[in-house]
Amino acid sequence: MEFLLFLFSVTLGLAKFSHIGAADLEEFIYQKSGKGRFISFCSSSLHPCMVFQDQFSKIASKLPDQEFALVDIMNEEGAQIAANYQLEGYPHIIIYPANAEKYIIYTGSFEPAEIEATFMRMTENIPIFENFADFNSSLSTKCSTDGIVLGVFPKRSPKFKLFMEIANASKHFLPFAYTFSEEIAKILNINDGIVVARPPMLVLNEEERYFYIKNIENIDKVADTIFDNFFGKLSWLNPNTEPILTKKADTIVCLYAEISPRTNPSGTRYVISRFSRAISNFNQKFTYAVAKRNDYTWLLDEIKVFKNNKHLLMIDDMKNMYILNESEMVKNGSLQVEKITEFIQKYIDGTLEPFVLSEEIPDKEVEKGVYKYVGKNIYEKLENAKKDIALFVYSLDCEDCEKVLPMFEKLAELNSEIIFAKIEGTLNRLPEGLQPDSIPAIFYISHNDKANPLIFEYDEDISFSELHKFIKNNRNQKSDL
Repeated sequence: MEFLLFLFSVTLGLAKFSHIGAADLEEFIYQKSGKGRFISFCSSSLHPCMVFQDQFSKIASKLPDQEFALVDIMNEEGAQIAANYQLEGYPHIIIYPANAEKYIIYTGSFEPAEIEATFMRMTENIPIFENFADFNSSLSTKCSTDGIVLGVFPKRSPKFKLFMEIANASKHFLPFAYTFSEEIAKILNINDGIVVARPPMLVLNEEERYFYIKNIENIDKVADTIFDNFFGKLSWLNPNTEPILTKKADTIVCLYAEISPRTNPSGTRYVISRFSRAISNFNQKFTYAVAKRNDYTWLLDEIKVFKNNKHLLMIDDMKNMYILNESEMVKNGSLQVEKITEFIQKYIDGTLEPFVLSEEIPDKEVEKGVYKYVGKNIYEKLENAKKDIALFVYSLDCEDCEKVLPMFEKLAELNSEIIFAKIEGTLNRLPEGLQPDSIPAIFYISHNDKANPLIFEYDEDISFSELHKFIKNNRNQKSDL
C-alpha cells in the first residue's frame, strides 16, 4: 500500500492537502528554507484524530510562513515512519525548528489555542520587554495560564548568552522573554538574573507570584531550577509538563476537571481556587496539580473512570491510584472543599483503599465449568490456587472471543483436574505477565511456577485441536475439582 504524506498548502486563508510520496519526506524535513516544519502523525479514521486533523489544518492556515504536513499512520508505510520516531498513541506532532535537523515531539495540550500558542512561540524570536508596563500587561489577568520566564540583564552581560541558549531550547515548554530595562530591574529588584513569573491563574497570594534565580552558570542546573519552580505549590499538569512534575515528588495529587483556561477562564479559576483551598493545609511533599480532562481522555478511558465524571481527583503514588469520583465531591454543582481535604487526609493516614480496575464480583462464580475472575479477585485466586489454571482473556466486543469461548468451555468439561477461568481484559486489571498484546489470549499457569505463565501462540484462527494440545502438553497436575 502506497504511503502518502499530505502536505498542507495555504490558499485563501485555508489549509488544504496536496499529496507527495514517501521519498519526499526526507527532503521536506531537511529543506533549508528557514521555516519551521510541523508534521502531524494522524488518521481521519481514528478518534480523536478526526477532530484534531481539522484543528491542525486551521492552525496551519494561521502560520503561512511555516511548513505543515500530515502522515497517515493507517497506511503501512506511514505506520513504519511513526514507529521510527517511537510514537505510540495518536495524534502526535513532530516539530523541526527552522534550520534545525533535530526534532521535538510536541507533548502539550491538544486544545487548539494551546497548540497555536506553542507553535507561535516556536516560530518567533524570544521577545524583549522595553518597560514594566509591557511586562505587566502580559500577566495582567488573573485568568492568564501562561506565566513567563524573564531574563533581566544589563547590556553586554555574559549571562545573557546562557539565558538565550536555555530559552531557545525550552520555548516549546514555557514562554520566555528578556529585558535590558533598568526600570524593570528596579521594580523587580533583580539585575543580571532570571525572574520566573508564575501563571497568574495558579497564583493565589502575592508571595508566590515570582521566583528569582541569580546564579546563572550551569545551563542544565538553571533549566532544572526554572522547571521545578515555574508553577509553585499548584502545578498545571499536561503531557508537556508531566515528565517534569513526576521528578519533583513520588506522589501526584491531581484534579482532572472539565475546564479550559483559554475558553472558560472564570470557570477554570473557580475550580482552581476551590482545589487550592482544599490543599492549603497540607505540607506533605506531594505534587499538587490540575489538569484538563480532555488532555487525559486516553488515560481516564483506559481505567474506565470518566463515564459519569466531569471532575475527578486522583492520587497516584507510582504504586497505586486512589480516586475520588465527582459524585463524592460535588454537591449542587459546587466543588466541596471539605470532601477533597478528607480524601487527601485519609490517604496520608493510610486508610484509603487503592483503585482497582474491575467489574463487580459475579454472584454466579462458575458457569459451564469456567470461573469468572475480575480485577478485584484475580490476584487472590491465582495466589490461592492449588491446581493449574487455564485463563482465557477476552473482550465483550471481540467476535473472535465469541468463537473461542465454546471451545474453552468444552475443554473445561474434559479436564476437571485444571481450573478453567476467564476474565474481561479491557474492564479488569490484569496481573503482570498476564497482559496480552492482543485479544483473545489463553494463558496456562502452573501452580508450581505461577511467576512464569505460558501463552498459547496462534497465527490467525484458534482451533479446538491446537488449543486442546496446548492444554494437554502443559498439564502437570491430576486431581478433581
